[in-house]
Amino acid sequence: YLTRWFEDERPLPATPHATVATAAQALLHTHRHGALDHLTEALIDSGHRRAVELLAVLAEDEPSAACRAVD
Repeated sequence: YLTRWFEDERPLPATPHATVATAAQALLHTHRHGALDHLTEALIDSGHRRAVELLAVLAEDEPSAACRAVD
């Protein structure tokens, strides 16, 4: 559900340099360990620019997940 927020560029009141979209990216990255393979697949399916950015970070942080996704 958080990938739907990738389009939301509203600033967050507490942190004006962050947006709803960047918060969604951060939440997904922070809590990735619960279902890393499902997250990777959801990001690939989304095709959104922010999903691609997060996939690049995950490929560095979790290369085995990226390999499983390619397989």
